[in-house]
Amino acid sequence: MTGAAGVVAAGDAANWYNPLYERFMRVEHWTNAIEQGTYAARRPLGTHDPDGFASAPYFWSDQYGMLLQSVGSTAGYDEIEILVRDGEKLLVAYARHGRLICVAGLHAGTAVMSYRCLVSAQATMDTVRAKEHETAEAVRP
Repeated sequence: MTGAAGVVAAGDAANWYNPLYERFMRVEHWTNAIEQGTYAARRPLGTHDPDGFASAPYFWSDQYGMLLQSVGSTAGYDEIEILVRDGEKLLVAYARHGRLICVAGLHAGTAVMSYRCLVSAQATMDTVRAKEHETAEAVRP
């Protein structure tokens, strides 16, 4: 994960190539540090994925009484679709070339994380739309 043979890095300070997004990125979140650390430990053992560490970054934050969550990266998006808008609850999908690259939410509860597998797989927006009704029900009080 570094340019030096036999040296690996993981966590907040690591600038790594993410094949999922086809770019270098640095992610400052503890979940990424754990997942990336596991990958880094496997690399010298030869039990890592040879295609690289592909991960959909995730964060959540409580700001002024609002729960913000996101999984994936919006970099390079060319399509936005509102999946849920219900009172204060909002769930938005970002796509690039018809494939899901990020889902962000405001007061969306567990709905954002329910899309993590679809973001990681860069599912088609048709697949996302099929899940939309299920998600709308999940974020209702």
